[in-house]
Amino acid sequence: MGTNKLVVLCAMLPVAAAWSCRTGKQEATGQQVPAAEVTLSEALRHSLSSASAPLPDSLLACEAYGGGDPQLALARFRVLGSAMHADTAVVRAEVVSVADVRLAADGPYEVRQRVRTDTLSWSLLPLAESGRWGVCGYSREGVGFVRLQYLQPPARWLNGASLASVQDLADSLAIEH
Repeated sequence: MGTNKLVVLCAMLPVAAAWSCRTGKQEATGQQVPAAEVTLSEALRHSLSSASAPLPDSLLACEAYGGGDPQLALARFRVLGSAMHADTAVVRAEVVSVADVRLAADGPYEVRQRVRTDTLSWSLLPLAESGRWGVCGYSREGVGFVRLQYLQPPARWLNGASLASVQDLADSLAIEH
């Protein structure tokens, strides 16, 4: 596409899609966004229950990543694909968790060990200052991830679960890249 045609096309787009024109990207709605998939993969790698380093702020685009209800102890993941929706890349992944954590009505966290497979999606926004994509919050379904070793006592471990048993289960399901 010639430069003049690109300028005319960008002038006709809504403001929300203007970022793609400013950066020279021509990602249409529904088109895959491999760079956003790489960013989500990196963020999920940092969210694994076995991760040694916390999620860096440089991978975030807005509200803090994590939280949500339930919070899951992530054992492995597989990015499934992405699609552009206006200025947002929506990236889907299959996640396998080994425990879920919920805040009990009386205050402490309750940890239930169980293997769970979900397909979740995240919104990623372009970061103008770095030219990268950033994860915006936790999954669109409201699910976040927790690293169990950082739970403060008096967390309740239910049905015979323990930090050691959950970590052993996560290790047995480790990621294969």
